[in-house]
Amino acid sequence: MQIGPYRVLEEIARGGMGVVYRARRADGREVALKLLRRPESPLAERRQAREVQALSRLRHPHVVSLEGAGVHEGQPWLALELVAGETLEARLRRGPLSIADTRRVATQLAGAVSYLHTCGVLHRDLKPDNVLLRGDDALLTDFGLTLDLASDASRMTHTGALQGTPGYWAPEQARGEKLAIGTGTDVYGLGAVLFACLTARPPVEATTLLEHCERLEADEAPSPRAQRAEVPRWLDALCRRCLARDPAQRPASAEAVRQALGGPTAPLHTARSWGWALAGACGLAGAFAVALLSPLADEPAEVEPPSPAQGEPPRQAEVEAEPPSPAQGEPPSPAQLPPADGAHAETAQAWSARGRAASDARDYARALEAYERALALDPRAFMAHVGWATSAANLDRHADAVAAYGRALELAPHAQVFRLRAFSLASLGRAQEALRDCAQAEARGEVDADLLRTRGYARSQGGDYAGAVVDYDRALALEPDRLDVLGSRGYAQAQLGRYDAALADFARVLARDPDHASTHAYRGACLAQLGRYTEALAALDRSLELEAAPQALSNRAACKMELGDLEGAAADLLQAQRLAPQDPTFPAEAARCLSRLGRHDLAIPLFDRALALAPADGSLLRDRGRSRSDFGDLKGAEADFDRALALDPQDVVAYRSRALARFKLGRYADALADCGRGLEGPKPDAKTLALRGMCLTSLGRAAESLADYDLALKLDPREPRTWANRGRALADLGRCAEALADYDEAERLDPSLRQSLEPLRARAREGLAADGD
Repeated sequence: MQIGPYRVLEEIARGGMGVVYRARRADGREVALKLLRRPESPLAERRQAREVQALSRLRHPHVVSLEGAGVHEGQPWLALELVAGETLEARLRRGPLSIADTRRVATQLAGAVSYLHTCGVLHRDLKPDNVLLRGDDALLTDFGLTLDLASDASRMTHTGALQGTPGYWAPEQARGEKLAIGTGTDVYGLGAVLFACLTARPPVEATTLLEHCERLEADEAPSPRAQRAEVPRWLDALCRRCLARDPAQRPASAEAVRQALGGPTAPLHTARSWGWALAGACGLAGAFAVALLSPLADEPAEVEPPSPAQGEPPRQAEVEAEPPSPAQGEPPSPAQLPPADGAHAETAQAWSARGRAASDARDYARALEAYERALALDPRAFMAHVGWATSAANLDRHADAVAAYGRALELAPHAQVFRLRAFSLASLGRAQEALRDCAQAEARGEVDADLLRTRGYARSQGGDYAGAVVDYDRALALEPDRLDVLGSRGYAQAQLGRYDAALADFARVLARDPDHASTHAYRGACLAQLGRYTEALAALDRSLELEAAPQALSNRAACKMELGDLEGAAADLLQAQRLAPQDPTFPAEAARCLSRLGRHDLAIPLFDRALALAPADGSLLRDRGRSRSDFGDLKGAEADFDRALALDPQDVVAYRSRALARFKLGRYADALADCGRGLEGPKPDAKTLALRGMCLTSLGRAAESLADYDLALKLDPREPRTWANRGRALADLGRCAEALADYDEAERLDPSLRQSLEPLRARAREGLAADGD
């Protein structure tokens, strides 16, 4: 059996959502080809096509990559990377994983889910059967493409039995609360897979949807430690938090789960390194939409660690759950070590002083080492815990900082430590937890500019930009010259669309710190939003003089496009691509610029590079096809349009583009059929109408073509080629005087057509002369 470009070799698996085959491409590459159920409605079909486009961009070492997609006899299919190995579900039938293997697998999956969320993709169906094991690697697959979240019935058979492996749905999924489904749902799924790895059982055992919901209502989140005593308390606590019935009680993100499992710290994309993203700014339409990164993420508070408040002696809080084994460079918990004697305490104080000196010199790595020596000698050294945490925050190790601030708060619930922890929580995207810490800080001390700035940052990270502006206003009323607060307020104002107010704040920052690269980039973004592209270009030029950043280059390219400098825009996008080689956006947009310049020899290889990173992006396939068509590679163009239409059968531009390629190949009937499909939308398109007129004229049906030409010219009377082509149809019908009038109008609109119109005029004049005779 042949499905798309793949020859089916054998069936691998079969389930409620479809059948999976091992298949081979003509070049010998083998894939896992999944033939899905037919979409139940046009809406479901369109949603599926959009999701396939989104998934085609995913590239992560622990995510099975999508290599192609299409439709076979009405059934959608997906070509996926073929993974040699077994599913996690099959492995767990032989018993639970070891603790070490559980941490490894769960850490890899949490990293994969965190990556999906940064790409705007939800998995929605995390369970062991959707995890493939290849050696020591766990890979996530099956992104719930065919699950219709608008209908509970899509998840059940007619008898009410669950499809697939029961017991892994979050409560909001089981109850059909589609508006509540979000990143927290996938966090629950991570907890469910973690529970299964530790126990070889799902967290909820049920055979019907009703039974599943009843157990969720009746039972608390299950404890893997209750079933397996060797599970560490900290891991048990993490699993139960992930499985919390209330999404607000779960860890704030998949990244937070990964960090808690002890995975390597991922670098943060801070404002200083990326600037403002102008989403969509590089598109041909040039429509700007601001997507801002926080200006505070790279600037943790550098303050003297607080002393315990008067009347608040350090105390040891009881710790219920054990933390993970300390990673390299992580201070021990005060609950794990005995108190130091006087001599050790004195030495610990000396190491703390060294840590403070290194921190003052901004040598945060050395500061961490000194504080670790202090804490090894005296685990109750409050100042060393806070100093270690603040140094970690300055290294963007906010997850480690949060844990260390927690250890300090076990000794003394000091207001400033709550505030510092709130900053790191907000930097991790855990806005609600950060706001709770701000409330704790306010309850224990006065409301100062530092607390207001931190609370504003937390509000901003949670999307409450109006509330953030209120806090920043109050902070600036107390300390009018705080540059960090001014920059943060400018960021929030811009998110609210108050670009003039944002520019005023950024101007005040730059008056005091003229070499702050990200602020110049922010200013450029605001100016572009206001249509002041020349000024925006100057601001972005200055930002890039100070620091080369891919997004600032992309923003500058957008401004250059608006100003007509396509060559300069392409150069900026190619430089951005060199800085971020895994992002398909930059080579794709550079290719589009070069294509508009007619440099198809340069554009096509860049489209190839972008498609290697996003092989199922329909818009990329369509645009490469148009470039190939203009370059004379009509067969290659047609193949690209075929693939684009397999991904999105409603793409009217792809139908028109394929029609033009087929017209150039002399396949007028096929081109005519494509024009018909392209005109099925609610609004007629002038270009498609004109092209259909050309097909009809070439097929000897000139009389029929006139209606299309007439409507096309009514929609777009300034298109010279449509006038010229209607003139040709009129001449074929013997209406030579009208044909000459159309040729004259075409030349008036585009004088460069004069030479190509002369043979047509000569024929029309001959026709007039023959009529006169």
